[in-house]
Amino acid sequence: MKANITLKIESDLLREARILAAEEGTSISALLSDRLATAVRERKGYNQARRRAMARMRRGFDRSWTVPDSQITNTLGKEYGNGNITLHCILAFCIGSGSQSMAFPR
Repeated sequence: MKANITLKIESDLLREARILAAEEGTSISALLSDRLATAVRERKGYNQARRRAMARMRRGFDRSWTVPDSQITNTLGKEYGNGNITLHCILAFCIGSGSQSMAFPR
């Protein structure tokens, strides 16, 4: 359902809005309606993303995740253990600890 509104704007702004609408081949009403709809849609998307991120932060991260056997390989293709190496070990190795035998608490 559409509704009419009354808007007060400066005459210079109205003149520029008429030019802009003409360049886009539309009316001032359609131009404003489209821009407002875009602003509302973007805000809703931002708020939804923010709510999802906040929910993930409240839940926390699963630090007991283990890397699948198929992904536990070094650059030569050798496996590091039997799949029980946690993400902490992989990250520590990748950032330069260099030791495959390092133990990290789970």
